[in-house]
Amino acid sequence: MKNIILLSLILVQPLCAGLMWDRPVDISQAEVDLHTYRLSSNSKGDSIAIWTEEKIIGPIQAVTKSAGREWEGPVKLSASNGMYPKAVIDEEGTITAIWVNQLPYGNIWSATKKTGQAWENSPTALSNGFSLSPQIAIDSQGSILLIWGEKSSGKIFSRIKPVREDWSSSQEFFSEYLLSSMPSQLSFNRNGESVGVGRGLCNLFENTSVPFVITRFRDTPWSDPHALYIEENILSQLMLTGEFVCIYQEEKGTKCLIRSQEGVWETSDFPSVTKTSHLRISSNNKGSLVAVWEGSSVGEICCSTKPKGGKWQAPDTTNPLKRAISNLQIIYDDEGGMLFLFQDPKMHKFLMLTNTPQEGWSRPSAFTIGFQEERPLLKLSTSGQIVIVWRDYESKHLFASTGIWKKPAVPTSSVSKWWW
Repeated sequence: MKNIILLSLILVQPLCAGLMWDRPVDISQAEVDLHTYRLSSNSKGDSIAIWTEEKIIGPIQAVTKSAGREWEGPVKLSASNGMYPKAVIDEEGTITAIWVNQLPYGNIWSATKKTGQAWENSPTALSNGFSLSPQIAIDSQGSILLIWGEKSSGKIFSRIKPVREDWSSSQEFFSEYLLSSMPSQLSFNRNGESVGVGRGLCNLFENTSVPFVITRFRDTPWSDPHALYIEENILSQLMLTGEFVCIYQEEKGTKCLIRSQEGVWETSDFPSVTKTSHLRISSNNKGSLVAVWEGSSVGEICCSTKPKGGKWQAPDTTNPLKRAISNLQIIYDDEGGMLFLFQDPKMHKFLMLTNTPQEGWSRPSAFTIGFQEERPLLKLSTSGQIVIVWRDYESKHLFASTGIWKKPAVPTSSVSKWWW
């Protein structure tokens, strides 16, 4: 902890071009499980970090932050041990948190906090037990959607909370071709459509796990789970954006599925024909996508963009970093700017770099707080505020910092460069 304390006293310095960061704050004040903490923000920069203490199953804790203010908390949300903590925030700053209680019977619980007020005293039960892997999402109007799997029946359930209304009754849906369906991601788009993806056991092939997709348009019921019979049924990653693009990896390489306006899933060419490492995708509010991955040679960082309705561009591999990376994270803004955060395994440090249409690639700079940071999470607001949360390896505490990403309005160079 000495290193953390000393470093936190250093004056704020710019890292990459246009980036300034506040001093780090210990927001958990106690040990946090590495795999359970989540970060959520709205477009104004209001944020919540939520986690379980010490282990995967434990008391649920949360801290909150209004834009431009200090972190508040931590506050214990559950009286008993819980798991799967997640949260969303609407544009008015109202927070909805969910988690699954370990006992009794794995019920999903929800708690709400309005701007400037304390958390409500009595959490609301949203399921009838045996609940697994809940996924929550919020649309641009503030409606909240929740889906989860039920261990005892293998069915998927859903509830929705319209703006300023109570939670609806649960809807169940089930496919005769899928057993023990487990949702893994949930997303809205601007047209009011919802798509969830996950994995399930297929009863046509013994012990075969296949990805599935469920869809919902505005106020219509959910579709039954549709199995994506991907070649060899090998799936190591399945990522979903607001425009409903799934990128997945098979043993032979990386593939892309795009949902058409008619609701049909179609295979699309992906820039990398080989199996990728550290693959990440991000989307902005204009519907453009960016995919980043480590190429066939160590340290070769590949970057490809896809405009809305267009095709993936040829990957940019100009002057690669030529060193191994891990924990890659990316932010993609509406002007085409990209911010990358990744870890150098040899240095045990996180590094940041940016790429903007105005300035091209920045010089990578160390985001140095402790000697070994773990699993960073990033969120960007429309004002350019970035919230980053990570766990310190030494203390196992959760830390946070807030930065401002200011990009020049006038192009200064037409050439993109990599620097080290």
